[in-house]
Amino acid sequence: MTDKGIILKTINPITTFQVCDIKEAPDQTPVIQLKNQQSQQNVELPGKVLEAQFAAGNHFLLFVTEGSPFEEALYIYYLDHDLQLVETLELSAVYAEGMLQNLVMTGSGSMQFSFFDHDERWTLSVLPKPEYFLLPDKYPVKRKPAFFHQRWLKIKKQ
Repeated sequence: MTDKGIILKTINPITTFQVCDIKEAPDQTPVIQLKNQQSQQNVELPGKVLEAQFAAGNHFLLFVTEGSPFEEALYIYYLDHDLQLVETLELSAVYAEGMLQNLVMTGSGSMQFSFFDHDERWTLSVLPKPEYFLLPDKYPVKRKPAFFHQRWLKIKKQ
């Protein structure tokens, strides 16, 4: 058991979330509305395409892209059981194509995937308890806030 009652044994693929609506406006990031079929709760998040979804203990890990073939962004959302945003991170670069591929579980609390290039490998870990990080992530990883805050998600390019 860790802080906030979270038990992280493994990350498991799920099909709990369904797309209800997508809101798009010119020059704005699209917003996807998702419904949790178990709790019947909705959540709205930046992005357009629900690429993958996982249960991590009693939390959820969602991978969402913008669905843009010429300048793609990958958003990784970590939500609690009430669908409140615990943490988010973004992989994006100006004018860079991207496609979420080769998503595989690598052990308890972690997974690997590629996004910008088929041969690259990113490792994402869900930490058993949040850790403080002083420095921001290296480009093209983006977070808000970027400096000295608790993080549940750790990402590293291999």
